[in-house]
Amino acid sequence: MTTLLRTLNLFKNRIIFLFILSLFAACIDKNTVYNKSLVSYPKGWTHTDSLKWIASINDSASFYEIGIGIRNDYNYKYQNIGLEFTIIDSSDSVLYKDTLDIRLTNDDGKWKEKGWGSLINSSTLIKSKYSFPVSGDYLFVVRQAMKDHNIYGIESINLKISKE
Repeated sequence: MTTLLRTLNLFKNRIIFLFILSLFAACIDKNTVYNKSLVSYPKGWTHTDSLKWIASINDSASFYEIGIGIRNDYNYKYQNIGLEFTIIDSSDSVLYKDTLDIRLTNDDGKWKEKGWGSLINSSTLIKSKYSFPVSGDYLFVVRQAMKDHNIYGIESINLKISKE
């Protein structure tokens, strides 16, 4: 009887393990090539501070979506954020550069996105159908481009690159 119970227990544990494993596999976005957050500057983010990511692109024949995620707290006093976004190739050539004005609130001043605790997460698509000229490493640089030299309340910036 105990052997039968052990066998049933092992079978039940394997079924539970396979179920949990299948849940994790279903949650993975197979098109995501790069997804990483960098913590901003806790003592304020100045115009001269930059956040930098290096992403390896292995398929230059595909098109990509490039997005930015912004995590701010309730101390962030603006309705938008201005960001300078640059893509640089391995030979230090600028492939793409744009100044973005990302709206974080509605017209009535309420945050557009939901938050958790004191943090609000916003995401914006920067570029779609972007094609990298060759496979290799690319440098992505983000600087704040607000009128104030130093801004507070930005907790982190996320870069996400996905195949279309």
